[in-house]
Order: sequence, then C-alpha cells, then structure tokens
Amino acid sequence: MLTSAAKNVHLVYLTDDIGIASVYPFLRSKINKTDNSHISLIYYSATGIYHFRKEIEILLVRYPVKLYASFARLEGSDGTGFGGEEIEALINANTMPAMSFVISGMPAFRSKSEELLRFLGVDDIRIQEQFFSS
Repeated sequence: MLTSAAKNVHLVYLTDDIGIASVYPFLRSKINKTDNSHISLIYYSATGIYHFRKEIEILLVRYPVKLYASFARLEGSDGTGFGGEEIEALINANTMPAMSFVISGMPAFRSKSEELLRFLGVDDIRIQEQFFSS
C-alpha cells in the first residue's frame, strides 16, 4: 500500500526507442492504480517512428487527467541528442509535492538524460537497465 506521500508523486518516464518496451508495462500498471499520482512520459525516437504510439494514445484517452505523454525526436549524428525543453516544461508545470524520474533506454541516452536532470536540480532519478539492444 502506498503512503499518502507516495500517492502525491508526479512520476516521469524518459525513454527512447529501446527503453519503451520495458517502460510500457510499468506505465500501464501504474496508471491503473487509484492513487493521486500523475504520470508523464517523454518518448524519444531517433527515427520518428514510435512503436507504442497507438497504445499510449489509447491510455491518454482513457486517463486524460492522470497521464501526459509527449513524442520527441532525438537529434545529432548519433541519434542520442536532445534539448531539455520537454523535461524543463514538465518540471515547471508540476503541481504535485514530489517528482520522481525513471530513465530507460540505451546507455548514451540514459547518461545524457541523467546529466540533464542533475543540471536541472533533480535528485530523485532511477535508471532502468536494458538487457537487450537494437
């Protein structure tokens, strides 16, 4: 059972093309809970093809107050670059007393995401390791 403090958390998933496969089941499970948490997903893609887009759009329709999702492109020659605008906007628009970030994806994406979050003053960061690759 969640404590009242844990119920008032804005959970943010940052994922890339690889990380979404392991994040999606957790996202679907968390969103179905009857707590007061908010859940956000920023789904980055190097190709602009979002393999879980339909599933996420269905969840957005079913849970319009609880779930926010953004689809963003990775940039750069290595396909791992991104600006922090999406993340910064989420932090600035947060209305919950606490935020918790989960990063899932390829090692370069995880490293750059964590570096950006630390720069933005975020301390509650969990890294979800991937045991497969593209």
